Amino acid sequence: MDLTALKGLGPARQDKLTEAGIAEIPALAAADADELADHVDIPEATLEDFVDQARGIIALADLEDVSDEDLERLVDAGIRAPESLQAEDPMEIAAAAGVDADRVEAWQDAVAGSDVRAEVEETLEDMDPGKPGVVESAERIQESTLEASDEVAKRLSEARVVLEEGITDARVKFEDEVLAEARILPLKAREDAEAFLEDVQGNVVVLREAADDALVRIEGQIQAGLPVFKNKLDEAADQAEEGAREVRVRVEEIRDKELLPKAEGLKTKVKNLLGLD
Repeated sequence: MDLTALKGLGPARQDKLTEAGIAEIPALAAADADELADHVDIPEATLEDFVDQARGIIALADLEDVSDEDLERLVDAGIRAPESLQAEDPMEIAAAAGVDADRVEAWQDAVAGSDVRAEVEETLEDMDPGKPGVVESAERIQESTLEASDEVAKRLSEARVVLEEGITDARVKFEDEVLAEARILPLKAREDAEAFLEDVQGNVVVLREAADDALVRIEGQIQAGLPVFKNKLDEAADQAEEGAREVRVRVEEIRDKELLPKAEGLKTKVKNLLGLD
């Protein structure tokens, strides 16, 4: 894995470290930041951070069942130490790194077990082996503690299984309830539709009866008004006939008084012109 996999370490700083003989992450993890600062133009605090990151990556690589590809994916996802692996949610790590969540949980269990073992080893180092029974007690403590850590890891795995089974059972129960409700819904919908149709049909009957009543009333009003209407028509016909008679009389008067004399005069003039007198 390239040195630039470390956070904050770009190509320029990689070149400086390479010139100082640090070309790979294992070499950087084994280096002393204080001594390295004397040979590299990089602040000591920054070098300490790089060394810590490199050691964290090496610790990740030492976990069981972590391949080189897994390691690269974890680092790309921002996981550069067992502590960060342990602190994050396994589902989020799995999604970010593109690995199976079960494997992430197994790695987290391994980190938890290694933390317990580290504390035991540190306790043993602090003990004075010269005191009577110290070595034997330490061995018993180490054995019982390791057994306890294994038991904790086992119980964690069992708890996860129980949790997953509970989630599965709850999901199945929920799906069954939803499916049952889905099967009931069409029946309810059909019943509601039938009730609605009955209401509509009842309203149609009421509307039809109301329409029939209205037609009867209108027809009655028309029948009642027919004699009056007929009388008015008769009056209008009489008035029209009277008017026609008056027009005929007037036309005859005009003909006799105006048109006939003019016609006689015209006829006389024609005879005079033709010498027919």
